[in-house]
Amino acid sequence: MTALEVRLIAYAILTLMVIGGSIWVGAHFTALHYQVIIQKEHDAQAQLAATAALAAKAKQDAADAHNREVYDGLQTQLADNRARADELARRLRNAETAGSHLPKGPGGPGTAATPQAPGPDRLTGLLGDALAECFDNESRQEALIAELKPQL
Repeated sequence: MTALEVRLIAYAILTLMVIGGSIWVGAHFTALHYQVIIQKEHDAQAQLAATAALAAKAKQDAADAHNREVYDGLQTQLADNRARADELARRLRNAETAGSHLPKGPGGPGTAATPQAPGPDRLTGLLGDALAECFDNESRQEALIAELKPQL
C-alpha cells in the first residue's frame, strides 16, 4: 500500500466519522427539540385541566351554597308551620275548654265556620285537619330535600 492509498483510506474514515457524528448530533438535538414540544403541550393540557377543575369546583360550591340556603329555608318553614300548628292546637283547646266560639276571621262572623256544637268530636276533627296539613307540609319538604340532596 502506498502512502496515497493510506491517506485516502484515512480521509474516507475521517469523512465517515464526521458524517456519522453529524447525523448523531442532529438526531440527538431533534429528539431534544421534540421532547421540549411534547412537554409544553403536556403542560398546556395540565393547565387547561386545572382551570376546568377549578371552574367546576366553583360551580359546585355555588350550587351547594344555593342548596344549603334552600334547605335552611325549608327547615325554617317547617319550624314555623309546627309552631303555627301548636298555636292553633292550643287555641282550639282553649276555645273548647272555655266553651266559646273561634275568634273572628278576616271576613266572617265571630263564630266557627261549621255549625257544630262544641265538643271533643269537633276538636278532634279540627286537630286532625291541622295535623293532616302539617304532615302534608312535612312530606312536601322531605320531597324537596330528597330532590336537593343529590346535588350536595
